[in-house]
Amino acid sequence: MTDLDLVSGHGGRIDAMARAFPGAPLPWIDLSTGINPYPYPLPPIAPDAWERLPGEVARAFCESTMAESFRCDPSFCRAVAGTEVVIRQLPSILRAQRVAVRARSYADHAESWRLAGAKVVTHSDPLALAGEADVVAIVNPNNPDGHRWSIEAIETARATLAHRGGWLIVDEAYADLNPSLSAAPFAGRKGLILLRSFGKFFGLAGVRLGAVLATQEILSSIEDRLGGWDVSGPALDIGAAAYADHDWQAATRGQPVQTRWSRQASMPFWRASRAHRHPRA
Repeated sequence: MTDLDLVSGHGGRIDAMARAFPGAPLPWIDLSTGINPYPYPLPPIAPDAWERLPGEVARAFCESTMAESFRCDPSFCRAVAGTEVVIRQLPSILRAQRVAVRARSYADHAESWRLAGAKVVTHSDPLALAGEADVVAIVNPNNPDGHRWSIEAIETARATLAHRGGWLIVDEAYADLNPSLSAAPFAGRKGLILLRSFGKFFGLAGVRLGAVLATQEILSSIEDRLGGWDVSGPALDIGAAAYADHDWQAATRGQPVQTRWSRQASMPFWRASRAHRHPRA
């Protein structure tokens, strides 16, 4: 794969962009990802987190703080090393033939299903295809245009899909900015899979942490594929501290920079070529 191939796909590959366009002025300003530029302050990490394999107690504690923050039952919440790995696994778990996605959205959902051999149908409102598709995948709020679906519309589509044996996947990568948009309180309902990202809102993308909210059957299938040590000990400790810090979360949602960051998060980072460099920065 060449650098030009890389910069036409997933966002965040500034190193590839720099190689592909070596004459561009410095420094780079990455508009291809919507990561909070004011990250959560890293808490102290106990030596055990580095020295031992991740334990069940640390995982359970992180997942319980996640679930409390999401307002869902912790038995339907599983921590993962970022949601990207789950997006890539879902086609082999659900084995759907017809998948509906939004016409312009986070590209990895459609790509993963196409690679698995599914027929991917694009639509301005994929929820409208709940009576036809095997799987409907949306990003709420959507990237890159910020479109939002109501909880009522999501629940109606979920019920329609579940009645037919289908699944609704809702990628809530930016739901931490506005928790009222989240369907997390419905976690565990038949036919619903929710994906939550850690790195974007908390500004710590390198931690590689996220969560899947789904039925026990789906969570067990994910664990069978990823194993019990997929999330590092330090990541579990950082996640537990961050999700338990409700004051920091509230302050982050309310600070003036939220407007600028939210606007950046709505820009099309589905193409890494959207990364730019300010000529006078």
